[in-house]
Amino acid sequence: MCAYASSLAKTVGKHACSIYVTGISSSNFKPCSSSSNKAFINTYPACQPFDPAVPITNSICNIICAAAFGYRFSVDDKDFSELIEAVRVTLKFGGTLYEVFPHIMKYLPGPHQTVKSAYKVYKEIKEVLGSSHSICYQDRKKVPYTNAVIHEIVRSKYILLFGLPRQCVKDVYLGNFLIPKGAILTPDLRSVLFDPEHWETPEEFNPNHFLDKEGNFVPNDAFLPFGAGARVCLGELLAKIETFIMFTSLLREFRFQPPEGEKKLSQKTIIGLTVHCLPYKICALPRINSSQ
Repeated sequence: MCAYASSLAKTVGKHACSIYVTGISSSNFKPCSSSSNKAFINTYPACQPFDPAVPITNSICNIICAAAFGYRFSVDDKDFSELIEAVRVTLKFGGTLYEVFPHIMKYLPGPHQTVKSAYKVYKEIKEVLGSSHSICYQDRKKVPYTNAVIHEIVRSKYILLFGLPRQCVKDVYLGNFLIPKGAILTPDLRSVLFDPEHWETPEEFNPNHFLDKEGNFVPNDAFLPFGAGARVCLGELLAKIETFIMFTSLLREFRFQPPEGEKKLSQKTIIGLTVHCLPYKICALPRINSSQ
């Protein structure tokens, strides 16, 4: 994300009289996310098959611009188009928030259990938040099942094969094993996210991993997709805010399904530095014209 920020800063400098950096919090980020999400929803061609990666990438790039530099581009801006292409090329070699959300979108129309979960999410959003409420990150506390589904998709469809390498700054003993100063360590976050000691059904999609018997959301200490400690991912809060707002807003507005003639989308993945989904198209049916 630091590399993207550098590229964005050079481009924004051509358009803005002043650039400022704002602290990102769940409260001061709400207006940025809300307005960007409206534009994001309006780009979806109703009922026609389309690749969701395009509007997702455009929207998230603009959100980062607005949050970090106080400036949002027009989607027709030439410099912005060049930036999007640079991001697309970069994503061939690594994974970020841009890959997380298309993976979530693809998982929605998948197996029966997930389709059922999507409907339960919509029902909860409709009953608790209504159809006109401007969704913000704080609303996650009001919709525990929705929050659990998002966490479980991120866990069960984790995109990284391993965490970023770190260098040990001093000799450290882990039990009786010495990790010497200068050693390069690569954390295996997937081992935690799929550890049967922490997850009842680690290889299956199961929102109950984050719910108690009363249906309340319950955090799990083994949920570490962004790492932990002093070197936790700097984009963690941004990713959580945008994933929640986009996910809930889109499910409230649309019912997603495979294009005509396709029973379901392929669950096969491409293995590289990341584990990401194959390119695909999906249909967004406005809820006003849908029975669900």
